[in-house]
Amino acid sequence: MLVKKLENAVITWEQPWYQLSTCLTRPFKEPADAHEEQYEMGTMTKDEIDHIAKNWRKFIKKFDVPDKLICLARWRNKELNQRLPEEKARVFVIAYLARGLKRTMSQIYKHIVSYYGGCNKGQYSKDEEKVMGICFHHCPKKAVTILSTVLAREPRGIYKRLYFTTNGKLSKML
Repeated sequence: MLVKKLENAVITWEQPWYQLSTCLTRPFKEPADAHEEQYEMGTMTKDEIDHIAKNWRKFIKKFDVPDKLICLARWRNKELNQRLPEEKARVFVIAYLARGLKRTMSQIYKHIVSYYGGCNKGQYSKDEEKVMGICFHHCPKKAVTILSTVLAREPRGIYKRLYFTTNGKLSKML
């Protein structure tokens, strides 16, 4: 959706001061110490996490996208081509979230992936059990893929749970 909105737009933004190491056009007259960047290398603080959330709310409001940061965490491009519009959009979103922080874009992306993108593990809750039952009853052929997305669980764990709940009669349901 964001790619469609920004398809014909030329996206330019000033490089933040903490990303100057990728800049190849520095003047030679400036001393080398003038561009030393100070990155925060430790774990993200509560203030930084709140700042990322604040930038995300601004991004939602400005570009009218759904409030699903988990989609950014699970966004994987199949090709490694940096010139794809999808990859440019992903980099743009991460750069937008990194505004005002002394962190690199890769640190921001790794935080989002670890904070929002992980699958749920452990025992299934009663609500998850109810959702699974409803989904298996109404659309058994696509139930596992739908439940994997909705519950943020691995498909193999859902298959395993289905196998145990049906006492090994999995082939009759699918």
